[in-house]
Amino acid sequence: MLDSFFQGFSLLLRWDTYFYISAGLVVGMFVGAMPGLTTILAMSVLLPVSFKLEPMLGIPFLVGVY
Repeated sequence: MLDSFFQGFSLLLRWDTYFYISAGLVVGMFVGAMPGLTTILAMSVLLPVSFKLEPMLGIPFLVGVY
């Protein structure tokens, strides 16, 4: 059980994970500041982008957008 915890923690500390979380935050703040655009719209537009990423990078990206 601790092995899985440490493996997940090591995935969290990767630099590309932080990059995609930061990119998602920037896109989410930009879309949230524009009138008429919602979080659901941003996530539906960016969902195909997350399909091109690894699952461990696409999920933090979408969480950052939300």
